[in-house]
Amino acid sequence: MVLRGERSSNAPDLLDNLQAWVENNYDTSLLHSNLAFPLLKKLTEIGDSKGKTIFKQEIIKRLESGYSPVAQFLFSGGYFDYLSQEEFLPILLSWSNPIFEHTILNKYEDIKDREKVLNIILTREEARSILDLEKTLKTKLLLSNNQSTPQSFYIRNKHVFRINLENLYLQNLPREILNLSYLENLDLSNNNFTQFPTSITRLAHLRMINLALNRIDYKIRNEIVDKYPQYKVNFFSDELSNVIKTFGEYATYFNVIDSIKTTDLADYLNLNPILLEKLVLFNYKELRETGLTFKLQNGIIYNKSFHVTI
Repeated sequence: MVLRGERSSNAPDLLDNLQAWVENNYDTSLLHSNLAFPLLKKLTEIGDSKGKTIFKQEIIKRLESGYSPVAQFLFSGGYFDYLSQEEFLPILLSWSNPIFEHTILNKYEDIKDREKVLNIILTREEARSILDLEKTLKTKLLLSNNQSTPQSFYIRNKHVFRINLENLYLQNLPREILNLSYLENLDLSNNNFTQFPTSITRLAHLRMINLALNRIDYKIRNEIVDKYPQYKVNFFSDELSNVIKTFGEYATYFNVIDSIKTTDLADYLNLNPILLEKLVLFNYKELRETGLTFKLQNGIIYNKSFHVTI
């Protein structure tokens, strides 16, 4: 930067450039963007209407470039706040970029704002179904591109093809799910299902169902696998695998004691005691295959080989 009076030969005069910039209605071609952009932002903040108009145009121009790092910079820097939803949503969502779709949707809590976004990224019918499902669940579902994100959904070609409804205390399948006709993957883990939700057979594209950490007895699980071979049904979880592994490792240890509190075992496994009891209650078959003969009662796992009266 060279100030007036200190100019070297052929060096640009910053003050002259600034004056020309103002006289030419903030023409951004007359100043480097690293200078023009923050100046326009400051003019907008102090209420300069002309500066505000040009500033919004510059933000939109950068968004329309389709260059993701620029859009991410603008979003994280709060520049979207200078635009209305009608100005920036069509541009970003026209990219069909999952990163921006879920970032934008998850920003909005208000039902009307979420409806606007959903109607752009989904068919109108599925957008309505997601909103109705959120109302039924009393939970906002996140739009995600990560399969492990709880209480979320993922879209492809304007359709929901994967949805995660884990840990919502569900006993029955919400009927709104049946309107997601392109659904392929349904995660119902860590709920309170005792039976297979047979209504999902109406979903023609469904292939994968996660029913881990529910209250489905192993006998019913076998019936489900036999009756619905078209689905890949998962009844296991990392938590259950760890419990089975631990029961196997402690088989010798359990053979010399008569009982162990579930709270102690849960603490060792870094699990919620209630979840541990749920795992033990509904996975007797798998756990007894480790060689232990036990019974769970009143928060205590008893070693039945000791013939303890319970």
